[in-house]
Amino acid sequence: MKLSLVIATSPGREHYLTLCLQALACQCFTDFEVIICDDGSDGMQGVYQPFETLLDIRYDWRPNDRNLSRSRNRGAALARGEGLVFLNGDVLLNPEALQAYHDSLLRWPGATFWGYVGCRKSVSAPSLWFPEARINWLDFRFFPVSAQQVYLHPELIRAPHRLAGGHHFALMHRHFVTLGPLNEAFQGWGDEDVEYALRGLLAGLPMYFVGDAWAEHLEHDYQEHFHLEAPVQRAFKTEVLQTLERQLGQVPPPQLIFERQLPVLWRFIQEHYLNFQPDALQNELMRRRLGF
Repeated sequence: MKLSLVIATSPGREHYLTLCLQALACQCFTDFEVIICDDGSDGMQGVYQPFETLLDIRYDWRPNDRNLSRSRNRGAALARGEGLVFLNGDVLLNPEALQAYHDSLLRWPGATFWGYVGCRKSVSAPSLWFPEARINWLDFRFFPVSAQQVYLHPELIRAPHRLAGGHHFALMHRHFVTLGPLNEAFQGWGDEDVEYALRGLLAGLPMYFVGDAWAEHLEHDYQEHFHLEAPVQRAFKTEVLQTLERQLGQVPPPQLIFERQLPVLWRFIQEHYLNFQPDALQNELMRRRLGF
């Protein structure tokens, strides 16, 4: 099964995309195309063109509108693969990640899949693969506490859609067509992923969280217009989400896919990431005990 990988990028993120594409060029799974959806940057062609001999790349540009849903929808409209993987251009997938998505989509085609990503901003280290780059590596939603055990955030059990993370996620292309596009009324950063996960649950698509597709998240400035304008729509987005939640009955418990990479990631945590913040895991567990 071919995968279509839709990458959303925007002005000022050229260097992030370079590293993102380097990580994709190292994937063990190779039957995929890359669709770069550029929200108005200048010079991104110079970033991706050197990779055209390594990756099957198409490029879609539009004037800057800071609409992440629109980037993903435009990419999905161009996709030729049976499986869709959405990826932000500041995410570095581990070399087995696309294989994990491919296998998960084949095994459970009637679900949406949400990958592990470093989303705790206060926990950082040099990238495992690109030591010159600083990254976040701890996913506060679910993370290894040993080579055999994973901590699960309580909200992941009660209301998994609230912890949907759009950094990278996947579903079958046919379900994207049935479910419809991401909500382009959600302007700026945030909650378009939660809204989409909610619509998926309402349509009978359970949520699977894919630890085997773990990824690093490049550190970046959170003072971009994309982020600063987000509070303007907070009330509107909250109303939309609450309306959908009222329609939601019993939520099926989320499934965790961490079959192959759990001991691998745990080893990297022990041998690399914790060298830079030795108390990171203990601090995260303490946050949970204190209810933060």
